[in-house]
Amino acid sequence: MSAEEQPVDVAESGGGGAGSGGPKWIEIQTHTFKNWVNEQLKKRDMSISDLGTDLSDGIHLIHLIEVAAGGDKSVGKYNKIIKLPTHKLENTQIAMNFLVREGVKVVNIGNEDIGEKNARLFPPSSLPSSNSLYSRI
Repeated sequence: MSAEEQPVDVAESGGGGAGSGGPKWIEIQTHTFKNWVNEQLKKRDMSISDLGTDLSDGIHLIHLIEVAAGGDKSVGKYNKIIKLPTHKLENTQIAMNFLVREGVKVVNIGNEDIGEKNARLFPPSSLPSSNSLYSRI
């Protein structure tokens, strides 16, 4: 078993309750979500290694939501090659618009949150330790 596949004892990892909020719990939750994302993206021969970085340009996010929507729906045109910061914002907005069209209630999350790796969306363990936002928490 690789280190990534090792079972984790939640009781020994800082608790398992919803209110524990310990760093190990966040790490487990982030790891589990990243694994789920990679299972979905496998259907498109894609994967991510870092949630914040790999979803922030919108490309992997678009593929993820298309697959999660059944694989037969498309968000339409988007920027497949990112040359400017506005391309990231356009892609993440396209993804958000698709979710709304599909009836997903999106509350207090904007395309800027994804592109800028907002702390509400990406816990500290999913981002590089050098991220200045998390060094202040």
